[in-house]
Amino acid sequence: MFGFANFLLLALFAAAVFDLIFALARGGGLRGALHGLWNTPHLLFGQQLAEWRLQLGRILFAAGLAAYEISVVFCNSMARQNWAWVQGVMSPVLEWLAFLCFGAKILFGTRYTWRELLPLLSRRFRVIAVDLPGFGFSGRPVSCDYTMEEMGRSILLFMDAIGLKACHAMAASLGCGYLLAAVEKAPQRFGKLTLLCPGEITEHMPKRVRQMAAPLIGPLFRELYGLRYYSRELRTAYYDATACTPRVCREYYKTSDSYASRQSIMYCLRNYDLEAVAGELSKLEHRIFVLWGEMDRWQPIKYIRWWKKHIQNGYYFSLRNAGHFFWEEKAEQTAEAVEKFIRYE
Repeated sequence: MFGFANFLLLALFAAAVFDLIFALARGGGLRGALHGLWNTPHLLFGQQLAEWRLQLGRILFAAGLAAYEISVVFCNSMARQNWAWVQGVMSPVLEWLAFLCFGAKILFGTRYTWRELLPLLSRRFRVIAVDLPGFGFSGRPVSCDYTMEEMGRSILLFMDAIGLKACHAMAASLGCGYLLAAVEKAPQRFGKLTLLCPGEITEHMPKRVRQMAAPLIGPLFRELYGLRYYSRELRTAYYDATACTPRVCREYYKTSDSYASRQSIMYCLRNYDLEAVAGELSKLEHRIFVLWGEMDRWQPIKYIRWWKKHIQNGYYFSLRNAGHFFWEEKAEQTAEAVEKFIRYE
């Protein structure tokens, strides 16, 4: 066992050196390479066959866990006294099988972070991330009514405040409606638009989210929006639930861990009306890139038909084995697709 552990540590060290060398070869210097490895989830020993390796990693983990459980439970039962081969042959084989499965999963089928889409895009573009009123760590002004029109105006006011005359823009999930509200107000200020799993409140979204949007019972469920429930529902936004770690859940929950935060979320959900921007959507001449996760449980990919019906200059791309938060699960692929759209389409 100790020999296996030593081998695994040496292999992890070799992988770190391998990844650092290739990160340095891409340019940006040592500081840029270390920053990229630290902040960007990636597989060890390169990204070749990434989808296959991640799927294999899940299988290996399950196989290793099964071998370990059999070894612990069965091989330490009364059977070892009746059959000598159980203790002498079967137990060592199962232990090594568990070690090999876990080791292969760790080395070849696990993403590591040496967080996600913004660092990748910022390598080639100036990226400005905006937390709208009521979201993230922005304020929760009582004067804001959190309607589509108000949120769209907030985007334009932010651009004015930082002196940004025009830009390409990207939004995700419900934020796409707010971005489109801003574009319809001032179309000349926007270039290409990227929408990540756009949509509205659907029957597929977490029950507590839909309940918060209800006029009568919303305030009640606003108070029940705790970390435990939040974490459980957040994991359904990922195809690979292992990517939604307790640390990720806590970081997301920080932005809604107050009465004012949950109050603003409740009003945003209640006042969200995608149909309010649908009428002018077909008149936009902007090129619009719509990305979707094929395994999205919050906004199933079937809803892409609505966007194809209303957008005249639309480009569409779906990501395999990706959920609602695919920009975190598939950061590299998302960044690559967005970059190609902005630079070449």
